[in-house]
Parts: sequence; structure tokens; C-alpha cells
Amino acid sequence: MSSNPTPGPWLYYAGPPGRVLGPHRPRKGRLIVCDNLYPSQEADGRLIAAAPELLAAVEHARNYLRRPNFDAGMRDAVAGVMEAAIFKATGVQS
Repeated sequence: MSSNPTPGPWLYYAGPPGRVLGPHRPRKGRLIVCDNLYPSQEADGRLIAAAPELLAAVEHARNYLRRPNFDAGMRDAVAGVMEAAIFKATGVQS
């Protein structure tokens, strides 16, 4: 897995077929990130489309929690959950 995912923003297109579209590429149009989603998978498509922003938010929050003025126990517990989510998204242990 690459540690550099396709940059956002990604968009959910209800279709049919449902698609998650990545950034616009010159002379090629939008990159299709995920295709052929059924209407019952709309929530999944929206979650996939939000992935770049969610990852950025978790990385930002994790960096904020690493500041020394937070309670160490709470900081470590929350940061551990964030680290697991970041690792799942990027495949990179930070």
C-alpha cells in the first residue's frame, strides 16, 4: 500500500452506477476511485469519498494531542486509536 494516497477532494456520485470520483486530471477527466456502487451502498460511497479529509483531520488531531500539556494517560489512549486509524489508511506506522 502506498503511503501517498490519491489526494482529495473525492466526490460521491449517486449514479447509477454509484461512483467515488477523485481529483480532475488534465485531458483525462476525474479519476474513478470506486465504481459500481449499488444504491444500498450510498453510505459506504460517502464514507469512501470523505477518506482524504477524515485522514487529514485525524492526523491533525493526533499532532495536537502530542503537545506536552495534555494528560498523558488520556493523550496516549486517544492517540493510540488515531494511530491505528492512520496506519489502516496509509499502511505507515508513525
